[in-house]
Amino acid sequence: MARIALFATLLVLGHLAFRHAYWYWLGEDAPSLAAERLIAQENAPCALLFLGNSHTLTAVDIKADPSFRMCATLGEPYAVTYHKVRYLLETRSKKPGAIALQLDLNSFADHRVETTTTYRWAPYLHYTEMASLRGDPVGLMQDWVVYKAFPYAGKSTEVIQRFTGLGESPLERLLRVAGNPEDWVRAPEAAAAQVAGNHLMNRNWNEPESIHFLERLVTLCEEQDVRFVWIRYPVTKYYQDEAAKLLPLAEWESYVESVCAAHPQIVYLDYHDALFERGELFADPNHLNAAGKAWMTQRVSDDLRALGVIGEKTSATEVGSST
Repeated sequence: MARIALFATLLVLGHLAFRHAYWYWLGEDAPSLAAERLIAQENAPCALLFLGNSHTLTAVDIKADPSFRMCATLGEPYAVTYHKVRYLLETRSKKPGAIALQLDLNSFADHRVETTTTYRWAPYLHYTEMASLRGDPVGLMQDWVVYKAFPYAGKSTEVIQRFTGLGESPLERLLRVAGNPEDWVRAPEAAAAQVAGNHLMNRNWNEPESIHFLERLVTLCEEQDVRFVWIRYPVTKYYQDEAAKLLPLAEWESYVESVCAAHPQIVYLDYHDALFERGELFADPNHLNAAGKAWMTQRVSDDLRALGVIGEKTSATEVGSST
C-alpha cells in the first residue's frame, strides 16, 4: 500500500512539474500566458497594446518602439480578446494608453467560434456570461478543467519541438499550411480563392458571439478610458476579390460604419487596399512578409502619432518606406 501511495504521489508531482514546465516553455503560444507575462511587466510603459490574430503578428514589429506591447495570438476571435483585455484592465496597475485590434473580413465569421475552444482563455473566462451565450455550462466547465489540469494534452509535437529546438514555430506552420505560400507564388488567384474559402466557408459573416464581444470590448475601453484603435491590415487584391464573392461586402461595411458611428472615439485605420499593387510585400494572399511588416509598422506608427493616439517614438528602428 505504501508503494502505491508513493507511486501516486510521484505521479501527481510529476504531472504538476510537467504542467508548469509546459506553461513556461510554451507560454508564448497560450493567450493566458501572453497576458500574464504582460502583467508581470506592469512597470514598463505601454502606450499601445496590439491585439488580434496572425494578421497582427505578421503586420507589426513591436521593436519599433519600446512602449509597444504585443498580446495577439494565432486564430484569436473577439471573444478571447475581450476576456483577455478585461482581465488585464482589472489586474494591471498601469493600463495601456490604447489598444489596437485587427479587423478582418472574417472577424465575425462563424468559424471563429466553431474552431475555438474555451480552455484557451480559461484563466480569465467570465463563466456566467459565456455559459449564457453558448447555453452549454457543462461543456465550458469541461474545457476549463482540461486547461487547468492537462494543458499539454495532445501537444506532444509542440513540446518536443520546443525542447529540441527543431521544427517550425506555430506562426511558421500556420503560414505554410493555411497561407499556401508556394501556391501564392505559382498561382496567386487560386491560392487566394482557397484561403478566402477557408475563412468564409459558410458565408456567414455576422456570428452573434463575435459581434457581442466586439461591442463589449469597445464599451469596456470607453469605461476604462483606453483608446480603441481598429485596424484593417493590408491584404492582396486577389484575396479581397475572392472574399467579396463569399460575403455581402456592402452589408459588412455598413455594420463596421455603424459601430464607428455609435462609438465616435474609435480610431479606425483602413489599410486593406494600401498594397494592392505591391504583391512582393506578401508572404501569402493575406499575410505580410518581413518587408511588408516593416512597411506596415512605419505606416501605422506615423498615422497614430499624427492622430495623437501615441506620443513621440522613444527609440528609432529602421523600417521600409511607405507609399
